[in-house]
Amino acid sequence: MGQGVSKIGDKIIFIPKTLPGEEGLCEVLQSKKGVEFAKLSSIELPSPDRVRAECPHFEDCPSCHYLHTSYANELLHKKNAIQKELRPITIQGEIEVIPADTRFDYRNRIQLHYDLNEEKIGYIDVKNKRINEVPHCLLPQKIIQEKVKSLYQNKFKGFPQKRETGHIEIYVNSKTNRVETAFNKAYAHAGFTQVNFEMNEKALSLIHSYVAPKINKTSLVIDLFGGKGNLSRAFSTSNTYVVDKYHPKYIPKNDIQKFINLDIFKKKSHKNLAKQVGGECDVLLIDPPRSGFKNIKLFTDVLKPKVIVYMSCKTSTMVRDLLSIDNEYHFHKAHLLDFFPATYHYESLIFANFK
Repeated sequence: MGQGVSKIGDKIIFIPKTLPGEEGLCEVLQSKKGVEFAKLSSIELPSPDRVRAECPHFEDCPSCHYLHTSYANELLHKKNAIQKELRPITIQGEIEVIPADTRFDYRNRIQLHYDLNEEKIGYIDVKNKRINEVPHCLLPQKIIQEKVKSLYQNKFKGFPQKRETGHIEIYVNSKTNRVETAFNKAYAHAGFTQVNFEMNEKALSLIHSYVAPKINKTSLVIDLFGGKGNLSRAFSTSNTYVVDKYHPKYIPKNDIQKFINLDIFKKKSHKNLAKQVGGECDVLLIDPPRSGFKNIKLFTDVLKPKVIVYMSCKTSTMVRDLLSIDNEYHFHKAHLLDFFPATYHYESLIFANFK
């Protein structure tokens, strides 16, 4: 997704930042088992959907994939992609696309890599194993953009000189609304939050509108991979458990959510959780990492949720997981939430009811 495909003989060539029907020249960068990965060199026959990218770094930067076309066309490509991904399961109703309010200035957190020897700061290009400098990146919020510009103007001021290579995370503190930085720490070390605050609120509104009519103040809600309890914080039930493996100091204190420190992937964790929450639940919220939740059926078998809300940043692993419980659940209207405009990433959201 987000790249063109060309076929020459038996060889398939993937060419990012191209559009259907375009003709041109490319440079092959990598070959793997009959598949080649290339970089666009020139366009001889452009698509009528091609536009000039607004970002000056687009041609060389690995982070954005769709700035060579309109946002409307980007959403169309994403909808086609999710439709293909969802084919193995039966979804009731049409896929609803929830667009972002803005294509730029939305990320509340970015991670830049640095190399003191090469005197470079920027995004890492995994395929080329090099750092692409991005002093004018348009994706982060304006206050982060200003911080990035200052880093380039005062290169390596304040950087840890004992470590020649590493990364710096630049993020907005959600409590103070100030920009903070951290060198060479785990991603989202201060506690995970969605990178797009506005889209996160849209997701919470959708979830609340679906779940709220189905629960009361004593309903049991379980928020798996819940982190700080993002997905369940809008519910009024006093019987909500947020389950994840994280450092206790990041657990917020409130009267609604109870936090359980548990490795969800560990053997017998489903039985352990069922004992702690007292058995069956009304709502099961799931927001796993990209690898998905392979052991979902173990949890649904013991918790027997009446309603499942599954949000995922990788649709294919979500579909794989839901296939294991499709005999027990109806899958309702799917949503594509565009948390990551200009890139090929997005969040998928599906509701399920027990049959």
